[in-house]
Amino acid sequence: MKALLFIFFTLLSLVANACDKGLSKEQAFAIQADYEGLDRKLKYYQIYIPTKREKMFVSSINAQLASTFDMGLDLHEYAEYEGDYYTVHLGINPLSESEVIINVSYNSPYKDRSAIAFCGNFKKYKLSELLNVAPPAKRPEMPPPPPPESDDV
Repeated sequence: MKALLFIFFTLLSLVANACDKGLSKEQAFAIQADYEGLDRKLKYYQIYIPTKREKMFVSSINAQLASTFDMGLDLHEYAEYEGDYYTVHLGINPLSESEVIINVSYNSPYKDRSAIAFCGNFKKYKLSELLNVAPPAKRPEMPPPPPPESDDV
């Protein structure tokens, strides 16, 4: 029985040690979006979050404003900037810009988020601070593909 417990705790510690809290080479940033939503009193933002932090991928992103809201955000892959980013869109009252916190959970060993590791890899960002980060260089635009060849020659 002791041997079984020893093996169990040894394997558990190996899994826990696999959770990495290292830094990402990409840095999160935000820009004010140039589109208007339904409510013209709101400001809209695009927030770019690195998809990976060392060995762990993003598993969820949520926005929080104390005593007002805490909501999960829908993330999408975005390839406009150099690096590997997810982007989320957020519309808020401009007066709350300095109080919004973006919580990112880096707890998935796979990019498709098909598994969750209980590592507790969380990163908090203030929206106002993300707006002050300079975005990386944009990727060059790819030319459109050539038209298909016609059989009517």
